[in-house]
Amino acid sequence: MKNYVSSKGLKFNKKHIVNPSDYDPSGIWTKAFLLYNEYGTICVVFASHLQDALDIAVYEERFECQRIEECSKEEEVYYTRLGNYGDLYDLTYVGFDVVNTPFTAVPKPC
Repeated sequence: MKNYVSSKGLKFNKKHIVNPSDYDPSGIWTKAFLLYNEYGTICVVFASHLQDALDIAVYEERFECQRIEECSKEEEVYYTRLGNYGDLYDLTYVGFDVVNTPFTAVPKPC
C-alpha cells in the first residue's frame, strides 16, 4: 500500500481514511484533515472544518485512543467534549494538518 507524507512529515495511506465517500476533488466543500497525536497519524477525515472532522472521527470510532473514561469534575476542565454524546477526549497532544490527498489514495465507495 502506497504511503503519502503530510507537510508535517506524517505518513498516511488509504487505511487511515475514515470517510472516503465524502471526498471532494475540488476541495471546495471538504478538505482532508489528518489528525495525529504524539505517536503518529490517527486518521484522515474529509470535512468542511476541524470541529466536523473531530466529530466524524469520534462517530467512526477512530478517536478512541484519546477518550477519557473517568475523571473528577475538577479534571473535566482539561478535556473536550466531542461527538453526539459529548464524551470527554484529551486533545492535549492532538494536532491536525490539512493534507493534499491524491485521488488515487481515496478508495472508491461501494
